[in-house]
Amino acid sequence: MNSRNSRKFTVVVLIAIQVGQGLQQFVVWYFRQISYYFDPYVPYCIADLGDKGGAGLIMALLMAIVLPCLIELTLNGHIILKIKRMRSTTKARTLKAVKTVLLTLGIYYLCWIPMGVWTVWDFISPHVHPPGWFNFLAVQVVALNSGISGVIYYYTLPNFKETLMSTICNQLFTF
Repeated sequence: MNSRNSRKFTVVVLIAIQVGQGLQQFVVWYFRQISYYFDPYVPYCIADLGDKGGAGLIMALLMAIVLPCLIELTLNGHIILKIKRMRSTTKARTLKAVKTVLLTLGIYYLCWIPMGVWTVWDFISPHVHPPGWFNFLAVQVVALNSGISGVIYYYTLPNFKETLMSTICNQLFTF
């Protein structure tokens, strides 16, 4: 966090991920390896098999889902190894933070299960899409996930709770 090289590396990686993923999506669409359909229940354009088969969709899934998961698993494994090597005084505090992170990640993946089912369903049965209610539910659960981290932090991190309540009180009494 304090290292200038770490910050530069993080920025470069984030830009590479965004540009690489966007470029890859454009290329597979341009060469008709992937297509999109509009789902009125979501409403959103959904990636689907292209005119030339499923290779583009598989590439898109690898770049958008598999690669980020591999990176995350590697980094989390690295964090756990670092924690194992810590002294006992800081280890307890760190383990509490790790439990919060693991809870957050667990709920994140749980919320993404319906979207994963939808993706697999579309891939296995490209001409019979899931019912509209399922698509709507999958997107709503993913959106719900965006707000759940704050609730988890509120109940598991005392400093977060105190700071949040102090900020809210300060804002209410300044008007």
